[in-house]
Amino acid sequence: MNQSFRRNKHKVKHHKVQQQTPKREGVEPLPLETPHEGAAIPSPAILAEFDQLVPGSAEKIIESYIEEGHHRRRIENSITKANIHAQGQQVDQQKRQVHSINDSDFRGQVMGFLVCALSILGAIYAGIKNLHALSLMLALFPTAVLVKEFFIKHE
Repeated sequence: MNQSFRRNKHKVKHHKVQQQTPKREGVEPLPLETPHEGAAIPSPAILAEFDQLVPGSAEKIIESYIEEGHHRRRIENSITKANIHAQGQQVDQQKRQVHSINDSDFRGQVMGFLVCALSILGAIYAGIKNLHALSLMLALFPTAVLVKEFFIKHE
């Protein structure tokens, strides 16, 4: 066994790799358990052992890790862009909702003003026509509504 592997064997966790290695003369096959140091790429000693078994494999492994990193960053960028877009849509929806509520409130206030104004004008007209009971009712109705809105708390 390789000395660097023996040195690191007690320090690192082991990851079982099941592989069929061709038997070559003068080349020692990799053990079934290879150390995995938690890094994205195997240590140089392990890469050297792979390269002994299959020439050029260390370079392919490194290229694969580089490609995987690029791929992962592209995916993370697309996820980030999608999240930004979704949050922008949510902000737009909230703005539309606030605008709708403000419009509704304004229309309600305008309609309330018109009802009160018409009631007061009706009371004046009824007073001129000597319909005093109707005049009193038309004058009290908007006053009662306004008092209720301004002085009684809504739950």
